[in-house]
Amino acid sequence: CTTDGYTTHTCSVCGDSYKDNIVPALGHSYDNGVVTKEATETEKGIKTFTCTVCGDTYTEEIPATGHDYKAVVTAPT
Repeated sequence: CTTDGYTTHTCSVCGDSYKDNIVPALGHSYDNGVVTKEATETEKGIKTFTCTVCGDTYTEEIPATGHDYKAVVTAPT
């Protein structure tokens, strides 16, 4: 994912070698992510993404959900 590919040519007599046919690294191919910590009303969550080729990971925050207040009216007496 992060290292270029290439062809190495080595002399069978003296061992001298050189590289050519450089192929650029493909880059990571991340999945859609998995929630590894659920967000709550007051705490952020975490979503983890994993490269399907090499297993590298990165995370993103999931915002806290916040409170869901319901109004209850108490009539005066």
